[in-house]
Amino acid sequence: TEVAAAGREGVEVLLFPEMFLHGYDATEEQLRELALTQDSPELKQVAEAAAGAGVCVGVPYAERDGEALFNSMAVFDATGELVCNYRKVNLWGDWEQGLFQRGA
Repeated sequence: TEVAAAGREGVEVLLFPEMFLHGYDATEEQLRELALTQDSPELKQVAEAAAGAGVCVGVPYAERDGEALFNSMAVFDATGELVCNYRKVNLWGDWEQGLFQRGA
């Protein structure tokens, strides 16, 4: 994986681009279907990869919290612990503002 390769190269922090897990060009319907919760299996896999490689990883994703969607980034430390889940505050353009809730 990218995380394991980064660890072998001595990378300490690995950040992926916005909406990496779903794609920034996903439709509203796709995002509503694919959005993840903070305790999702997919994010647990990222945590395990971070711990296995000893790399801090920031992975952006569409987050579901009840019926609300957020443009979020989960940040895992090098032991795989979730240290931050950032919800984007400054939503850009009509698409983001119409689809996502503003983070706090």
